[in-house]
Amino acid sequence: EDYRIEELQLSALFSRRVDGALLACCVNSRAYEMITRRRIPTIFIDRLPHAPNANTVCTDNVHAAQTAADHLINLGHRRIGMLAGNLELSTHHDRLEGFRKAMQGSHLPILDECLISGDVQIEDGFKAGKRLLELPIPPSVIMASNNKLLLGVLQAVEEKGVNIPGELSVLGFDDNLWNKHFNPTLTAIAQPAHEIGRRSFELLREMIEHPDTDRAGPVRLSLPAELRVRRSTAPRTKPRAHRPPSVDHLPSRHHEPSANQLWCSITFVGPRWTLTPSLISCPHEVMVRDEARAF
Repeated sequence: EDYRIEELQLSALFSRRVDGALLACCVNSRAYEMITRRRIPTIFIDRLPHAPNANTVCTDNVHAAQTAADHLINLGHRRIGMLAGNLELSTHHDRLEGFRKAMQGSHLPILDECLISGDVQIEDGFKAGKRLLELPIPPSVIMASNNKLLLGVLQAVEEKGVNIPGELSVLGFDDNLWNKHFNPTLTAIAQPAHEIGRRSFELLREMIEHPDTDRAGPVRLSLPAELRVRRSTAPRTKPRAHRPPSVDHLPSRHHEPSANQLWCSITFVGPRWTLTPSLISCPHEVMVRDEARAF
């Protein structure tokens, strides 16, 4: 993720007089400018430069993320945690855009506390996962923008003792081999990596072998991804904590509070229970009215 290392590696390629290059950009990449000055045939794959004239082959990340979010919404999830990754990278930027489209299409708000962007390593996913799980009202599902972030989330889930998918659903990008060997198996977006490699190589070879061919504009291929549903995503369940007291054990609303008692009513707010005081006299003892509702 260091543009200086990328530039050193590109300079090494230039010194060897390569005929062409396949390149996935890093953060703050200046590869497109370096390639353009030397007029070397290049196909940018996966992570794309901010350049409208670049030749590119990538996953349709917007549609893929929209499909993933729609899957979660259709399961009944409304409070969705999103680890968006580094928005300077085209992949994560586009995945967030797809997530936004799905939420807007279902008329659901994107909650600030449930949307986290930043770096894309396992440690970042662990910190973000803990932050989401420690919210007063945590999300019922977490969607991670790459596999490293997802691994970090799973570490946080294990540390917190949260059950997947009973208490929390999780979904990630990149369907690695280990996804189907986890318990539970992990729902993921599978990118067409083989097809990206094949198509980008064919395009590059054509550019090298036929440099004088007139082209109407840059080649920009966007390939569909596949949602692979497994056991880590399930219909939204009841909240995992702060269960209300049983209505059978609540005192009658006709019972009058003593001088050292506090009347409260229980109100259901999202997936958590809150106490709304209605009469305060002394904080030593709490009486709870039988106005709880089952949800």
